[in-house]
Amino acid sequence: ERNIARYPEEGAKWFIYLTNTTLLLTTITTTVDFIIVFYVTVLRDGTVLGSSGKVLEENTVSSSDQGEQSEEIVFQGKFTLVDGLKQHTTTWYIKLMWLLYNIISSSNIIITILYWTVEYEGGTNVISIEVHIINTVFIILNILITAAPVQILHFIYPMAYVSLYILFNCIYIVSGGTDIKGRNVIYTVIDWSKPFPTAVVVTLGILVAIPLGHILVFVVYTLRVFIHSKINSKPDSAHGNCLRNSNGTVDVAGTSRREDNFEMTVSGSVA
Repeated sequence: ERNIARYPEEGAKWFIYLTNTTLLLTTITTTVDFIIVFYVTVLRDGTVLGSSGKVLEENTVSSSDQGEQSEEIVFQGKFTLVDGLKQHTTTWYIKLMWLLYNIISSSNIIITILYWTVEYEGGTNVISIEVHIINTVFIILNILITAAPVQILHFIYPMAYVSLYILFNCIYIVSGGTDIKGRNVIYTVIDWSKPFPTAVVVTLGILVAIPLGHILVFVVYTLRVFIHSKINSKPDSAHGNCLRNSNGTVDVAGTSRREDNFEMTVSGSVA
């Protein structure tokens, strides 16, 4: 198995595989997610909840409990009160979390599909199952249970990530680098000694496979919103993934708080 180093000097080659770097990035992303959620729900102070209908703090929205107001919260890169009240752009750490979330979601799914359809050579072990099956199971569950939104056009982020890896792959191999078995290829389908077929594979991977993988992520996200809308009260109005229920609560992708006194944050959790 190429992911297992026999000698210490082979250990550095762990990083040359897209599977492994994506696993590392997924670990970093979940750690960052935990830190952000812990910060906004436990450590951050100075948050004031009320019913003034004003934005009290960055990423914090409080809406009036008066029946005649019909404010909706929409997440489209920023928190917005639809009736024209003050807008607050999303904090940098939420943007960072959203960026990483988009990269790992599409990339893990594509890695799993390509491994079992293209790279698989027979036989398996615990490590291979973890990085080629469990990774995608985790991603799907993460999409289903967290409140982070998914937008179709965000396929550009995993596309950029994979493009950077392809550039590294090319430079590494052309410079004389080898894989853990001493071969002058990292993945058999990306063989720079055969420029034309490799160019075709790379082009299809970046321009076709990555967008399709992101569409799968969007489908799972849409399913989450649909299921949530069905198991909760029928909304009076909806915009994006924000649903206003007849019982006076505002639901955001699987979460619910009273409309007259609530705080909303988006980092895979609602405070």
